[in-house]
Amino acid sequence: MNLYRPLFVILFYFFVVGCIALFVFTAFKVDPKKEETPTTNAGENVCEGPDCGETFEPTWGPITDPTPAPLPTGDTTEEETTTPPYVCEGAICNAITRMMDYMDKEANPCLDFYEYACGGWRKRYPLQDHEIMRGPVFSLIDKVAERLKDLLSSQEAGTDKAHMVAAKSYFAACINTDKIKERGAGPMLNLLRSMGSFPGLDSAWTQEAFDLTRVMAKFDAIGLMPLIRILIEKSELNNNEFTIHVGVPMTDEAYGVLRPGREEKPLLEEYYTFLGINETTNIDAIIDLNKKISDAVGNMALYTAPKAVTVLDLGIKHPWVNWTQFLQARFDEVNLGLSVKDDTTVILMREDYMNVLESILNSTSKRVLAEYLLSRTQVLSTLVGREYLIPKQDLEMEKMEIDLPPRWRMCVNDMLIELPDALGRMYVEKYYPNFNKQPIETMAKALRDSFKELIQTNFWLSDATKAATKESLLSLTFNIGYPDYIFQEDKVELYEFLKGEAEYFEAKLACSKRLITDETRRLKPNYKKWILSAASVDVVYDPDNHDITIPVGILEEPFYNPEYSSSMNYGGIGFIIGHEITDTFKIASPGGNDSATYQSHLECLKKQFSSYTWGEYNVNGELTLSDNLADQGGLLQSYLALHHLNGGNNQKLPGLDLEPTQVFFLNFAQGWCSLYRDDVKKTHIDTDMHAPHEVRIRGMTWNSREFFEVFSCIDDPPYRCNVF
Repeated sequence: MNLYRPLFVILFYFFVVGCIALFVFTAFKVDPKKEETPTTNAGENVCEGPDCGETFEPTWGPITDPTPAPLPTGDTTEEETTTPPYVCEGAICNAITRMMDYMDKEANPCLDFYEYACGGWRKRYPLQDHEIMRGPVFSLIDKVAERLKDLLSSQEAGTDKAHMVAAKSYFAACINTDKIKERGAGPMLNLLRSMGSFPGLDSAWTQEAFDLTRVMAKFDAIGLMPLIRILIEKSELNNNEFTIHVGVPMTDEAYGVLRPGREEKPLLEEYYTFLGINETTNIDAIIDLNKKISDAVGNMALYTAPKAVTVLDLGIKHPWVNWTQFLQARFDEVNLGLSVKDDTTVILMREDYMNVLESILNSTSKRVLAEYLLSRTQVLSTLVGREYLIPKQDLEMEKMEIDLPPRWRMCVNDMLIELPDALGRMYVEKYYPNFNKQPIETMAKALRDSFKELIQTNFWLSDATKAATKESLLSLTFNIGYPDYIFQEDKVELYEFLKGEAEYFEAKLACSKRLITDETRRLKPNYKKWILSAASVDVVYDPDNHDITIPVGILEEPFYNPEYSSSMNYGGIGFIIGHEITDTFKIASPGGNDSATYQSHLECLKKQFSSYTWGEYNVNGELTLSDNLADQGGLLQSYLALHHLNGGNNQKLPGLDLEPTQVFFLNFAQGWCSLYRDDVKKTHIDTDMHAPHEVRIRGMTWNSREFFEVFSCIDDPPYRCNVF
């Protein structure tokens, strides 16, 4: 997993599209042709997929969006609503009121569970003209962001602790756009001079003095890697240890930030003018070189699989840079006492790219190469007020005449990545001073045990896969709430790189270097750091550390409350944790018999979701396959874990005429009620690895035998794409 490379942080606002990328789950009702369902003896697995026989040919009909409710006069928020049919006080009673408020009891849950669970919400809270999307999960993200803004803006006494000084200093510098523009190109020029000599900026520049190895090391130190990309990740090619990975760079297309209609040449000319470069440069040659490198990255015709090599061998095969010197420069920059030797193992991700790159560089003059590297620094000019690059999501919002997110929101989202510990500590101190992680820990372990049970009782998985999964689950750990180290006063290195009044450009660079230091620390024994801030609204599985992080930021309504019944919590945060646990699963023997059966089940799931439509667009079952599988495993193991509870806080809820198991499915669905503008659906369908929320809800409940049982649905589906 890529631990938030600094260049991403520099470029993106991480607002609307970030929210979509992290939490977008959706689904549509199916209209299958009736077929007879295969049955087995009680307790046996049911064969439910394309492996049930060659005649299995499921057909899913198109689904039509429910007719939107007319917009009311004036904006309607989830806080300003008509009185729901049941009102009481306290967390559990508020939740009951909310659940009844969201439901459409006139809808048939067996035919359209999304409409049953979210139809009332959709009618009460229609999408407003100024909104791109709406839903409970987005409301929670907004709520946490507002809390963080208030903490960072407060002038309360006693805020002289290192983490508060660092966070507030950064935030104040980030929102001070007048100061940023006033400083102009000065900070940028100072940085470039510290990185080396470049044509146009230094009249004394010569080809003979140009040192590519040194310049690349300077670029790497701030997260800019225009020729290659260095990552520190675990590799099975090196005893599953953290290892240096040499990969391909990010291209302009991958960043997706160039304003449509603006060509690269005028942008470069504008950038050179911004820097005060009057000397003629080889702009056409620079653009040509950029295209060649981008084409080499995208050309998979000669793709070669990753392989482990020594630094010595890497230098012999690809001598265009001094690899020992280059990698040692990174280690020296972060000052961790690490050293590179000839026998140090690195993972070469794509030797095919390296071969082509070397050929390109051999045919390129040093002057053009130096000018090309200088041109790549223009992404940093956004930090000094040059607004030549505009993220795609902002362009879409401009086109739709929607206001861009306020500057403070971009700053808060950046800080969750760049200062995760400082923000996390402030958030916990204010909102979770007495957090009890024991209930979440108990739930997570129960979910893990349930998934282990699902795998061990599966009839088509091989003994090797079952044994490997059992071992994997036994070693899986959970990071819950917040890490203890953010409260250790001796851990001042977490914040001390930002002291006093900060300037935005320098603060950004300091945070970028800090992220690189944290990543490089992974090479040291026993180093471990949470992948998320405690204030993040997310749950993430980190395959490198084989752990799942569950921060306090997401442990709120509608997903979790310690006063909720077990059925509500397991349907809410339990499903999300189970989704991440399922991500740990893999077939032990890719070429074995269970691998073929597994692939047939996945093909069924892919076809199912590809048959769904969202508005006028078809869902991409191939793109969303991995997350659809994780959803299926998450929902099933969470239901099974709830079933295994001995009593627990699982009573029938007052005023809600539903059994606890029905409440489980209801709270699962209601966390993902959502509405989107029609003009953003295409982008979501084409780029997001998560299916739309309503498609997820409809698809997962359709595949769930347990759902049909608890809602006493008369017509059981003739087929299901149920992998587990």
